[in-house]
Amino acid sequence: MQRDPHRLHTHAHSREARSPSIWTPDRSIDGRALVRLTDDELRQLGLPSDAILTVDRRRRPNNGDLVWVELIRAGSIQRLIRRYALAGGWVTLTVADESSPAIMRRAGELLILGVVDVGRDAGSPAGPAAS
Repeated sequence: MQRDPHRLHTHAHSREARSPSIWTPDRSIDGRALVRLTDDELRQLGLPSDAILTVDRRRRPNNGDLVWVELIRAGSIQRLIRRYALAGGWVTLTVADESSPAIMRRAGELLILGVVDVGRDAGSPAGPAAS
């Protein structure tokens, strides 16, 4: 049996991160990306199923903002949308329904890709939602 030099680590377990469907934005306008999440992902964040999310890549987050963040977790790079809190040089990232444990990292150990703004589908009778 010949060895394939590109497959030397076939015994290693593959870990595929469960990533929201936002990594290929629908479009980008003035530094803002329109993104989509599944209904389950929106529920975890405490948002209605008709929520429309845009990411402002120019804004810096404040405590309580939703952020699009990139970090290394379980040996792979993950991009997540989470609620942001900074205290004493540590960032805490959480989801509203507590289905996932909070993630804590030093501020320099993650990359904030942008601040998420929440709106509603124009066809929704409730109109725009406050973020």
